[in-house]
Amino acid sequence: GVKFTPLFDIRVESKGSTDIYGYVANSGSQTLTIFDSRTRRVVRVIPTGRTPRGLAIDRNSGRLYLALSGEEEVEVIDTAAGESVKRIRLRPGDRPEEVALSSDGGTLITVNRGSNTASFVDVRSGLEVKRTPTGEEPTGILVDRNGQRAYIFNRRSNDITVLDITNQATVATVSSEVEPLRGQVNREGTRLFVAHRASAYLLAYSLPDLAVVERVFVGLGMSSIKVDPNTDLVYVGMEGGEVVRVYDAASLVPVETVDVVAPVDEMTIGAEDNTMLFLARDKQSITFMDLTNRKIVGELKVGCSPYAVGLMKERR
Repeated sequence: GVKFTPLFDIRVESKGSTDIYGYVANSGSQTLTIFDSRTRRVVRVIPTGRTPRGLAIDRNSGRLYLALSGEEEVEVIDTAAGESVKRIRLRPGDRPEEVALSSDGGTLITVNRGSNTASFVDVRSGLEVKRTPTGEEPTGILVDRNGQRAYIFNRRSNDITVLDITNQATVATVSSEVEPLRGQVNREGTRLFVAHRASAYLLAYSLPDLAVVERVFVGLGMSSIKVDPNTDLVYVGMEGGEVVRVYDAASLVPVETVDVVAPVDEMTIGAEDNTMLFLARDKQSITFMDLTNRKIVGELKVGCSPYAVGLMKERR
């Protein structure tokens, strides 16, 4: 009593400029999905090491750095060739969760969830030159707009570790609400917004002194946060619902609610096409939204248990 007529579309994707490429680290399938952000089609899927997690892209060198939580390593991928070129070895038990680059691309910072540390790695030699302790269960990292400080969000100890990137040292530890996950800085670099999984409040810290200046009720179960530097709007994804809440960065007054197809775990914005990308781990997909009219314009299936998404040209 059921009729099913499948249709198949098979094509070979032409290799274009990497400027329009995006990347998704898939922890479950141990792959990196490479896609064209304009056509919203997969260009290539390449194998990675075990349990790929956070990624960082150096647009100048064309290198992508991928944290391998299952191998205590960082995999380095040549984006032009679409292949792995080397591994950076960390210490046993580090279980790197996230990575970030200094503004000049010379230093890679790894967030080591297993050892509650952050490593500073010289990208040319591939060697760790220094490490510093963080709080318990570090899960996210953000480099500020001038590239001088990095903020690590420690989920279990409910605090934020502040790093001086130039001197490669911890300069402060700041208390937060329960289970801080991610943070974003406003357009002027004067406010740090922090989303928490187990708190219903979004915190705003003044920079550089890190005093709490706003505590706004958002709802329990924040899962992601992104500031659009063009508009200074703060987008907050919610774990339990198919909505993204939008706030004005200056006042943190709610502006609107955007309907999405699935709970959003990570967000990024294209630098040229005014499109926001939503990563949904449960749905194993990326959804594309036109920021002009807030309409969903496409969806792309990726690998198993996608963890992170990045664009070669991302709005910063």
